[in-house]
Amino acid sequence: MTGIRTDVVKQENGVFLLDKIQCSIVKNANTVCPDCDGNWPGDDGAKERGIKYVVTGNCDSDLIQTVSLGFYDSKDGLLDHYVEQMRNVFLRNDYIIGNTILYPRRICHSFVLLDWTGKDEILVYDSWDGVFAFWPVDDVFCNGISSTLGDGVIKWIQFII
Repeated sequence: MTGIRTDVVKQENGVFLLDKIQCSIVKNANTVCPDCDGNWPGDDGAKERGIKYVVTGNCDSDLIQTVSLGFYDSKDGLLDHYVEQMRNVFLRNDYIIGNTILYPRRICHSFVLLDWTGKDEILVYDSWDGVFAFWPVDDVFCNGISSTLGDGVIKWIQFII
């Protein structure tokens, strides 16, 4: 089946269980709790290792390099310093992991930023609930976006360079 890594995705009764990809990524890339069952939060290092795992199958691969920009408690937003870098990622048809602290619960959460449209909107995927939504760029990086887990502003990102 094209596009699905059958060495990672599990099957049950002939049906692919795509949520098992996330568990496999976490289980293999986690730096906080190595050898966990895959149901454990990770840090930024784990996200960068996870990107390598998805692309190459090896968390420690040197075939690709990743970068992390911004910081969770930075006073400056990503639009203040990294517009060109983010636009270049989307021009290559690559994705960005966008991270936020969601309120009111103050939990860290990651979204996948899929595209920056000509209408100055970002297509955002929330892996928690499987929702795809277009959000104005200013909402994503300045005012905040909503999810079932809470509301937050994307303050730091990771992507392949």
